Amino acid sequence: MQLKCQGMRQACVLYSLAMCLNVDVDYLEDHMGYATDEPFFETEGDQVRSHHAQECFDAALAHGYAIVPVEAMPQQGNESGEVKPLWDEMTALIRLQDYMHKFDGMVHLFAGGGHLHMCAWSKDDQMIYDPNGRKYPLDDKVQLITFYALVPTATVY
Repeated sequence: MQLKCQGMRQACVLYSLAMCLNVDVDYLEDHMGYATDEPFFETEGDQVRSHHAQECFDAALAHGYAIVPVEAMPQQGNESGEVKPLWDEMTALIRLQDYMHKFDGMVHLFAGGGHLHMCAWSKDDQMIYDPNGRKYPLDDKVQLITFYALVPTATVY
């Protein structure tokens, strides 16, 4: 995997997928049909949007990968508002690590200040490839929400 830096753009999803698929960012942007500098919202001062993980699914399939979302700590709720994790913390961690050892993908995490951020994940060197221009390990300082595993498919769509 090759590190790509988004610079001043707010395009972490786009850059993370480009790193995973080993494709040029401009090519992927054309394929997805949205550039992050195009107006989207009507609120003054907040008119653009970043990409959404759902937009990655079609592009990944076109390159021979299905994206499988794996939540770090899946939870289940009921009608009375009670919410409980499906598994204990250790079971959930082992499950997540198993996927991350097998597949490259994207990691959705909380960045500094509680902001959501998307990065690429390399199974080969077990490192996070951050579109802000750096690589680092997944450790207890990284609060991971979802791992989007890129699973090779038998068919390219």
